[in-house]
Amino acid sequence: MPRMYRPAMFRIAGIICLILAATAGNALAVQIHGPPEGIYVHQMAHGLFGAAMIFLIYTLHKHPLVRCPGWNYLKISLFFFLLWNINTLIVHSLMLHLPENAITGTNLLNQRLNGPLTAKRWLFYFTRNDHLFCVPAMWFMMLFLKTFYQEAINDKKEAEACTEP
Repeated sequence: MPRMYRPAMFRIAGIICLILAATAGNALAVQIHGPPEGIYVHQMAHGLFGAAMIFLIYTLHKHPLVRCPGWNYLKISLFFFLLWNINTLIVHSLMLHLPENAITGTNLLNQRLNGPLTAKRWLFYFTRNDHLFCVPAMWFMMLFLKTFYQEAINDKKEAEACTEP
């Protein structure tokens, strides 16, 4: 296809994307896992994700690729993702054992924990804040990618400087 037609195709694709975005309905991004198979598959996924984090942490610790700060950020990120998976396994398990009237409210912002406030309900309350592990995990992953990118740019500049006469 000749080059002169590509900008028109991108404009048409952009217009189609805008129309789709403007007419989109509810995304329903929060999925409620129906018992029993939904929660089993979800818990297995968290278990496999946690096992993958353990494997990566172990591999990077025993066989480091290079010694630089960027790879340390990756290890910290993997550790926080592991904590997040453990936390999420706990909160999903506790949710199965709480009575239906233990939590009231229609969405996450309106939900309240009802009494009697037992140790199990308090543990559920604190583990429900899984973003305390997930956000730092993503932050350190971003720092790893940023450092990795900057090292690649510096290596490219050094290689260009060496090839110039």
